[in-house]
Amino acid sequence: MDAALAAPAVANGQVVLGVDWARYCDYTAVVAVRGTRERSEVIHTDRWSGLRWAEVISKVKVCAESLNTSRLICDATGVGDPVTDELRDSLPGVPVEGFLCTRKSKVELIERLVWVLERGRLRLPSDVMLLRELEHYEGSADESSGIRYAASAGFHDDLVCALAMACRGLPHGRGVGIISRPRA
Repeated sequence: MDAALAAPAVANGQVVLGVDWARYCDYTAVVAVRGTRERSEVIHTDRWSGLRWAEVISKVKVCAESLNTSRLICDATGVGDPVTDELRDSLPGVPVEGFLCTRKSKVELIERLVWVLERGRLRLPSDVMLLRELEHYEGSADESSGIRYAASAGFHDDLVCALAMACRGLPHGRGVGIISRPRA
């Protein structure tokens, strides 16, 4: 995590918002990331609990609009599916993608986040809640299905999941151009 805290700031680029929905036991969490998959920065985090869905959707909409968000990636598992649809309807013109969180897709999502963090490609803010969640997020071996990722007992993982979804939605950086030339 030290590499992510010391990574250079990113002044421009697309803003992608990751949203992990919850209402009572957990938090709805939003994390905004600016940049590309090559270099990015967390520019906003927030979370809420105990609000009506209409209030949560309104808060996410305000956040997306104020940050000039290019794309939203939302947990569309369970209750997240209809809430993501409502958000999509309230933000015409902004792509809102639902992410189905299965055991396999979550492993891929989190391992991509770990890879980005370890390489210092994502700058993290000194956000106490986000850093606490990252410190207490762990993988464990599950005999029946391989690795399982979750927060340690007594901790939350909502910001981590929102961060991972936001990073998933970042555009690729500048690629290496390949010029086609006729053969002699």
